[in-house]
Amino acid sequence: MISDKLDIEKIVDLIKKEIESSELTRKIIELDSKLVELKKTIESLVIELTYIKEELRELRGDKKKPFEIKTEKRQQRVSENEKERKELQISKPEEKRIERIEKRVDEEDLIICD
Repeated sequence: MISDKLDIEKIVDLIKKEIESSELTRKIIELDSKLVELKKTIESLVIELTYIKEELRELRGDKKKPFEIKTEKRQQRVSENEKERKELQISKPEEKRIERIEKRVDEEDLIICD
């Protein structure tokens, strides 16, 4: 009788352990799936934030340039580049004028024959 009782207790303990382990396993699987969902959500948020950051940079334009410490050589190169850019901006209208004049000259050179 006592041995039967001990056997029954052992079996009950084994069943309890199995139930606990299966519940624990189920919870672990559930948490793992939630972690995967969180990871995907975070990745999509990072992509969205990167996109927004780029849009903000484009909208700001030259209004808010980051602060830079420039060496003398770099400052000189930057100023030379700015001068070249200004010269190009000035030369573009001149090129347009030249094109207009060339068109007029071409039109005047036409000989009309009857």
